[in-house]
Amino acid sequence: MRVGLLGSICASLLASGCVTGRASDLTLPQRPAGQAPTAPDGPVIVDNAMLGVSVRALSREVEAIRALRFQREVSFRVLSVAAIAAHFRDERGVESEAPKGDDLLAVGLGHLRDEDGNDRDEFARMMGNEAQGFYDPRDGILTLSEVEARSLSRAGPAGIEARATVVHELVHALQDQHFHGRVAVDDTAPAMTDRASVRLALLEGDATLVTLEWQARQRGARMLGTLDQRPRIARWAERAQVLTEANVPKYFIDAIELPYEAGATAVGALYERGGWTAVNAALARDELRTGAMLHPERGDEGLVVVEPAPSRSGTERVLQRELGELELRLLLAAIVRKERAGELASTWRGDSVALDRAMGVGARAPLVLQWRIACGDVQGADALVLALVPLVERWRRDGCPRMRGGSAGACPASVTVEQGPAGVTVLVRRGD
Repeated sequence: MRVGLLGSICASLLASGCVTGRASDLTLPQRPAGQAPTAPDGPVIVDNAMLGVSVRALSREVEAIRALRFQREVSFRVLSVAAIAAHFRDERGVESEAPKGDDLLAVGLGHLRDEDGNDRDEFARMMGNEAQGFYDPRDGILTLSEVEARSLSRAGPAGIEARATVVHELVHALQDQHFHGRVAVDDTAPAMTDRASVRLALLEGDATLVTLEWQARQRGARMLGTLDQRPRIARWAERAQVLTEANVPKYFIDAIELPYEAGATAVGALYERGGWTAVNAALARDELRTGAMLHPERGDEGLVVVEPAPSRSGTERVLQRELGELELRLLLAAIVRKERAGELASTWRGDSVALDRAMGVGARAPLVLQWRIACGDVQGADALVLALVPLVERWRRDGCPRMRGGSAGACPASVTVEQGPAGVTVLVRRGD
């Protein structure tokens, strides 16, 4: 069975329902004397009275900030690092056609290479160390790592950070109770789509905004609705670090961090325009696209539906989707700094990606990716073409990244970037 790459990572970790915390995010009080330690391979149902008091108090604070009430208390459990790693390893073992398509898209765009027999174990090991907690809407339980479980009741920075992370995860539980259809999605749904990107950015941006406000209130201040709101969010986004792991491809890190950074900025802009009512409306709108979410001042104005390119001769169509402005930003960030990538990607008004595979040559058949991008104006298209042209040079210079980090030689690919009257077309041939 082929080991999945980015698609399975995002689909199982983020898009299919598990909303994760940062490495040092989720913590609990000290275990009482005499209580048995957590088994390395199983859960511990938390019934600690101190924990219950702390979490209930934080729940009330979340309700006050978010202007929503919990419909029921949130259940918790504690898992060892080994058990969390096993959880993600099992998640990745369940493959579907959608995650496989995500994998092929990541390969076709040059983000990752489609080979590494140790990928699943590497991913599980990393998540065991990184994901100190996550909320899973499939069972409505907030899972916490025992590694960080002893900081919640502590004074000082460690305790504040631990409580801030519990606040973040409680917001995800609150979202699940009020917007369940947006939080709990089909496990087989593709992660690399525009709507999936919007959904994830809204969820993480909402939770991040509440957490930033909670932190401000710990100092006796306010952020929401003040002149400091926008610069505070911008400062946070500039230095945000969701993953501490360094030995993984840059695209993997960027793909995990971008929903937090772009989401916090977008939800902050929504709040400025209409408070939590505007945020709730965005969360309830399943058809919302990235161009409207990231630029609420524009809304849907100018957004178009782009027809997919026809199949190339000698190939069969594998999939076609709209990837969205955030995915374009991720591609550009491989070539230019992320601030510039955001500026260039803002010309996005719609897209269609079509992935074809050569017929009759096996599982690793050559791929042809055609990405049609509609731009806001000719100037935006000009700038986008100039930025995308160096793609092939990057591949030749750096090679294809692997899950375990580093590169593995030159990528067998050719890239053509063409500008037309409606926008830009990126044509990638891999494996010829």
